[in-house]
Amino acid sequence: MRLRCLASTVVITYTATALLSWHCENILFKPYAGLRGQALAGTASAEARATQRLSRTPDFYKAEYGFENFNGDQLHISYQAPRQAYEAYCSSFWYRLEDLNAAGPSVDAYLASRGFKRLEKNIIEADVPGMVKRSSGPLKALSKAFDRIAMDKNYDSESLIGSVTAMVQTAVRYQIPPVVEDGRHTGGILPPVMSLMRGWGDCDTKTGLLTSILVNWPNMRMVGIALPGHYLMAVLRIPARGEAFVEYQGLKYVLVEPAGPAWLAPGTVGVDTLPELEAAEGFRIEPFFDPS
Repeated sequence: MRLRCLASTVVITYTATALLSWHCENILFKPYAGLRGQALAGTASAEARATQRLSRTPDFYKAEYGFENFNGDQLHISYQAPRQAYEAYCSSFWYRLEDLNAAGPSVDAYLASRGFKRLEKNIIEADVPGMVKRSSGPLKALSKAFDRIAMDKNYDSESLIGSVTAMVQTAVRYQIPPVVEDGRHTGGILPPVMSLMRGWGDCDTKTGLLTSILVNWPNMRMVGIALPGHYLMAVLRIPARGEAFVEYQGLKYVLVEPAGPAWLAPGTVGVDTLPELEAAEGFRIEPFFDPS
């Protein structure tokens, strides 16, 4: 099956506390080759078994998540962000119309600084790979917490990826961001760290969050899949029988559906996603790495 690409631009609870140690002052698309295989999209959901607890002190924001992974283990993650650093991170995204209009010839640079890109003269969209690049550092401590879980439980890389995927799918609620918040245009997306600390997001928001965690592991290579009404991702690895994948630059990437609340293991996409992938409109692949 060839699709057209838009060529454009034992249950044990484990507790790990991830401390955010960053400082507030430091804060091209290739043609698509193909898609093969599709396991039946499951309807099982672990959302009812997922929990979240969000809190704030004068000095820190904290998010705690409980969830079941695809191994059947109940896991618990706690993540803490220094208040000043987190608020500086949040304020560096989204844009105001008056600032956009005042940017003049520097409009593209201004948009990039706010987490956006211009596809055409009057078409602006959120730059998910750009947001991931700016968010992987703040989320590195969370990646290390998942590393400790994997070592404690003797997980392989597939179980490790699946654990993060299950958290984002089921413990982070699905909710569509407002178009404008506090006078700033959001592009319909929350930056990854903001999504984690608020406890919710939609398909592109959750994809950005999942990728920002996974990208901290060596040799992890991923791409975003931009559909007309949906966004998901794919991870570089050899697909198992029946798993859905795309090909990019001659390599196979297994599809991952972060949106939830359906509990879908990597290689299985939602029942509405495959028809969108096959639609005549095609889709766009966005690498979360330097394709050169």
